[in-house]
Amino acid sequence: MSLRGTAQEVIANQQETCTALMLKLDARYGGEFMRQTFLQKVPSRRRRHGESLHALAEDICRMCRVVYNDIPVARSKKLVINHFAMAFNDAQCQWELSKHSFDSLEEAGHYTQNRESFFKEEQTNLHQLSVHLSEVKPQGRAHNSPPD
Repeated sequence: MSLRGTAQEVIANQQETCTALMLKLDARYGGEFMRQTFLQKVPSRRRRHGESLHALAEDICRMCRVVYNDIPVARSKKLVINHFAMAFNDAQCQWELSKHSFDSLEEAGHYTQNRESFFKEEQTNLHQLSVHLSEVKPQGRAHNSPPD
């Protein structure tokens, strides 16, 4: 037998019909089990260090498709966008994303990507300015010259 662990335990009773077996496996590993699992994971999902925006969005969408499969699409889109916003470890980013009314996760993703690009460029510019200022030596005044 190629099954192991709990999956093997489920089919240990070989007297069951295929339908009964499928029902047991579905109850143990199927839709409702996954829905409950993702229902707990989605709100606590945070962006991992180095994780791309695309990977984060895909993971949130995958879990939300299972969790929110029984509600209207317009409402589920808003929930997905909200979960995407809350996945950032940056409170300022969370607040900025939540104050916008994005129509899609793609719009929220583009906004976030542009925001990250802006801040990376700003950090680079500040670093370059800091390096430049540390290399510039202050001009010394002559001992007898009056102050400006």
